[in-house]
Amino acid sequence: MTWHSLYVFVLSLIVSTNRKKTLMTPKAHSIKAFCEAHDISRNLFYTLKKQGLAPKMIHVGKRRLITEEAATEWRQTMQSQSNPCT
Repeated sequence: MTWHSLYVFVLSLIVSTNRKKTLMTPKAHSIKAFCEAHDISRNLFYTLKKQGLAPKMIHVGKRRLITEEAATEWRQTMQSQSNPCT
């Protein structure tokens, strides 16, 4: 195997791996991942949940997941509550 063919092979692996990551974007997130993505603490999440302000969750076995659609709806709701003039 020549240096060039090895380089092309390694480069194709990198491109292939990057494609898989973009194709495998999760459609639902754990509470921990949701909190990290929205820069809120889990404590704040559970406070919002007690107040009825947390995003809708789905239950899969023992896991509670938040779909992308629920996260989007939650962000819109939170934004409209923080900007009553719009």
